[in-house]
Amino acid sequence: MNEAWLPASPILALLLDLRTLTVAQCTRNSAEVLGFGHDLLMREGFRFYIDRVDTADRDRALLVYKEAYQHYHTITPSLRKYHRFSLCYRFRHGATGAPLWLLHQSIPALIDTTGSLVFTLNLITDITPFKADSTAGGRFYVPTSSQGLQEIRIPTDEQLTRVLTKREKQIIKMLMEGMSSKQIAQALTIS
Repeated sequence: MNEAWLPASPILALLLDLRTLTVAQCTRNSAEVLGFGHDLLMREGFRFYIDRVDTADRDRALLVYKEAYQHYHTITPSLRKYHRFSLCYRFRHGATGAPLWLLHQSIPALIDTTGSLVFTLNLITDITPFKADSTAGGRFYVPTSSQGLQEIRIPTDEQLTRVLTKREKQIIKMLMEGMSSKQIAQALTIS
């Protein structure tokens, strides 16, 4: 990857192993983009990266990841290689702690014989100078054919605030924490 990508590029490329959530490969420009070296990112893994996503945007980012991978498994195996998702979020610069706006795009890099996603290629770009608003968001693209994609947008927090009740938000949070419908019903004493 380091020979194929310009080291001075503003785009960080990393290959994520989804089986272990480790960074299998990373371009050497992570210090310039994120404020910490690629060796640290590879050693500590993707959880280390996620922990540096701004707390205001972390739940949204994890929701996009979860939704994208759930949709991935609904796609016919022959179309899974066309699956895409992207999200935008704030990130703490490793050296200065300054907030950055990052655009994160993910595409399948290796799919095993059972159709499971093994590696994703993730392209991360600092878009701080170009970000005009302060909303995080995401979208993913479900392949409808080898040449067609259906875009699905994840609503922003502002849009969700206008649409969802307090109880609905509480239930969504519990779903994001991995609780089943039965567990949520018991916790909230509802049917």
